Amino acid sequence: MRPQKALHPLVMRRKTRKRSKRKKRSLKKRKKPTKMKKMQTKKTNRTTKMQTTKKKKTKRTTEMKKSKKMKK
Repeated sequence: MRPQKALHPLVMRRKTRKRSKRKKRSLKKRKKPTKMKKMQTKKTNRTTKMQTTKKKKTKRTTEMKKSKKMKK
């Protein structure tokens, strides 16, 4: 074992607390249901956004596709 690094007398405890992997996993599991509820409430909002951000086909892209088909 390595000798522990000396801490400043006013800062006796380390600021970052180390969490075990098992504890992290359990926390993740606990958080999931609340996230799902949030998504359900925002569903209508999301669908309206999707419609507004839809990209329209430009004339140039359709022409290029036609020319590619003609070449084949």
